[in-house]
Amino acid sequence: EKIDAVIVGVGINVNSVEFPDDLIIKATSLKKELNIEIDKNELLTQIIEQFIYLYNDFLNGNDQYLDILKNNNYLKDKKVYINNTEVEVLDINNKGNLIIKENEEIKEIFFGEVTLEKIYNKE
Repeated sequence: EKIDAVIVGVGINVNSVEFPDDLIIKATSLKKELNIEIDKNELLTQIIEQFIYLYNDFLNGNDQYLDILKNNNYLKDKKVYINNTEVEVLDINNKGNLIIKENEEIKEIFFGEVTLEKIYNKE
């Protein structure tokens, strides 16, 4: 009934320019997108600083992180797969949960893996 901890995992392709054949159509990197070499230490420092800032903001009862999530929700209005079922992502609610449409039914997703893999494989 109470969440004691949350594990957050982030993976960022920073300076990679080549990817295995099975990733070519779905992987990119900051270097490929920005056409510049990225200082990994500086990037990590900025990510940690922003995470700490937003975490402290959250602890103080603010929800600036939700505005950032909602404004940068790449999945919004896209078809994705959750548990091998194709769904449409509608939004992120004020609790940070994903709102989806599955077979004309609106659902709230609390946890799970969202993938575009089958979408990419269709192209």
